Amino acid sequence: MLPATVPTDFQGSAKTFEQSMRNLSLLLFIAIDVVYIVLGMLYESYVHPITILSRLPSAGLGALVTLSLFGNELNTYSFVGLVMLVGIVKRTRSCRSTSRSRQSGGTARRRPTRSTRAA
Repeated sequence: MLPATVPTDFQGSAKTFEQSMRNLSLLLFIAIDVVYIVLGMLYESYVHPITILSRLPSAGLGALVTLSLFGNELNTYSFVGLVMLVGIVKRTRSCRSTSRSRQSGGTARRRPTRSTRAA
């Protein structure tokens, strides 16, 4: 153990890595902003993207609790997972209901079958 009077600092690639880890929170906010902008253009509304993204805090908290339960720390790989979680939350919230999806999918798949059978 070094005495407190000895100065220590990261150098080289460790210093670059430390700086990049500091910028990860900015990256997460940029990802959320981009998703909000895309959803805003998709739904042509300012409010609807907020309702979709309102599930992010609970999903992010769940991810962080899971990391701590399994004894893992927030590193680069888990942070990439958090950024992907933003997209997953957006996707599950904006999907149609299951029965409606099955109905439209079934109709779209039956049409070519009927035309082939008729020929």
